[in-house]
Amino acid sequence: MRAECLQFAIDNYVTDGIYGGLGPHERRALWPADMPARRRQRADAAPCGTESGYTRHRRWGQAACPSCLAAATRASQARRAARERAKVKAGA
Repeated sequence: MRAECLQFAIDNYVTDGIYGGLGPHERRALWPADMPARRRQRADAAPCGTESGYTRHRRWGQAACPSCLAAATRASQARRAARERAKVKAGA
């Protein structure tokens, strides 16, 4: 069972948790050498032009594309504005 669990995590590029007795960093060493190219082809990968897309670029060690960078900037600005509104509301 342990080997099957580990194989599932390697085949599906699971990046969180303990599978087959190995943590994420230990499993990454077992991923195929062409993993980044294969991983980009996953259907469930975060699309470009979203904050999640920006996170995907950074996680994979890529420079973020302009649309993902713009989305991350908008999301950051929205969070900052929400914090400021909360401060004003708490102080009022």
